[in-house]
Amino acid sequence: MGGVAVFGGTGRLGAEVVRHLSAQGPVRFAWHSKREDAAALVDELRGLGRDVEAAQVDVRDAAAVGGFLAQVDAALGLKAVVSANGAPFPVCPLWDADPADFRRIVEVDVFGSFHILQAATRLLAARGGGAIVLFLTAAVMRTAVYDGMSAISKTAVAGMIRQMARDAGPVNVRVNGIAPGVVDTDKLADLSVLPPHKRRLVDAFIADTPLPRLNNPATIAALAAFLTTDIAADISGQIIGTDGGYSA
Repeated sequence: MGGVAVFGGTGRLGAEVVRHLSAQGPVRFAWHSKREDAAALVDELRGLGRDVEAAQVDVRDAAAVGGFLAQVDAALGLKAVVSANGAPFPVCPLWDADPADFRRIVEVDVFGSFHILQAATRLLAARGGGAIVLFLTAAVMRTAVYDGMSAISKTAVAGMIRQMARDAGPVNVRVNGIAPGVVDTDKLADLSVLPPHKRRLVDAFIADTPLPRLNNPATIAALAAFLTTDIAADISGQIIGTDGGYSA
């Protein structure tokens, strides 16, 4: 059967991905700082009889990423890798951005994704192929006000997705990206308490979206799970918007 490795499994969206994938087969997910959330998710899913384990991984460390994936491959036979990993980012005009914040985000989003793509592709190729899915943002397809600190790094990741899809196609590795809009999370439960810049970003997304609502994490996670299956065998090099039509 093989197993799936997930990076960023403790966020609202990442946890939904782990839930969906664990219904299909074994999952090993990586977390960075939320130890208690990781343990709670493992307990929840093991209570449903699912094969789930978690490990702490810093995606900025290429050796740590490679070691985690190699362990999953040795234990389960790696068939797919999903990254819902992403650095926290300030919502602000780009001219107000802190260079230290920008560097931190690039190290997690860009270098982290590079490490995941490299290690995952090598292992999947050795097994005859597989799938990689990375999460982006709808702002890679349509610029959003005050979203530059996320969109710029994720646009670089979108480029890597397309490049790796070209490069890894001959070894039967598929690479795709999912670009959500504003996802319904606990942090957005009360929009009235958001800082002004973040409130403006959320309001602008919703107001300019044909389906004017926050995006459902379960819907996005189901797409990620689908992209790891053989049914999606002809889909590669795509950035798929799950943004209610914002990018149309």
